Amino acid sequence: MTGPSNYWECTIDRLPKVTNDQEATAAKRQCRWDFTDFYWRRALPKDNGILGFSTKASECIEKEVVKTESRTARLLIREACIGNFPQ
Repeated sequence: MTGPSNYWECTIDRLPKVTNDQEATAAKRQCRWDFTDFYWRRALPKDNGILGFSTKASECIEKEVVKTESRTARLLIREACIGNFPQ
């Protein structure tokens, strides 16, 4: 199965595409519906690449927030990056 495996990944996947706060709220609601245990489960750090480098929360924030128009979506993406990646 491809696609997000937890709430945080779902948020990071869907929110950069939204253009307003209403869409951001709807996307968050859908991710919470798809992953009902969202708040209590943190994702395990992922190995991204041959050399074993992992993405950090700050890198995720920089990459995803830049392409997001909605202020609400930017805040939710920041929260998701912190939840999904190590500091």
